[in-house]
Amino acid sequence: MNVIINRKQPTYDCGITVDGTPLMLTAVSKNGFDALTNLGKNSKLTDVYEFVGKILNKNTEHIVIPQEKVDELDYITVAELLKGYMAFLRGFSTDPN
Repeated sequence: MNVIINRKQPTYDCGITVDGTPLMLTAVSKNGFDALTNLGKNSKLTDVYEFVGKILNKNTEHIVIPQEKVDELDYITVAELLKGYMAFLRGFSTDPN
């Protein structure tokens, strides 16, 4: 069964561009949100970077970001990206419109 969603999806500008195109990220699924909220102090750095790769590849332009490029990001950029993305996602729970 094909399910088609015809509503405009909210996006998050993560501040990263690829060949001049800004990456606008869409929201992750429920399972993705659960995985994101479970990232914590006990998570391996490799797991965090792999998850960031999944987030970055969920963009409106369908640009594929190789994991090798994600691994080149500095830790501060990754931390700020996750912080901003979580605020973006949490905004829906306080204002679903």
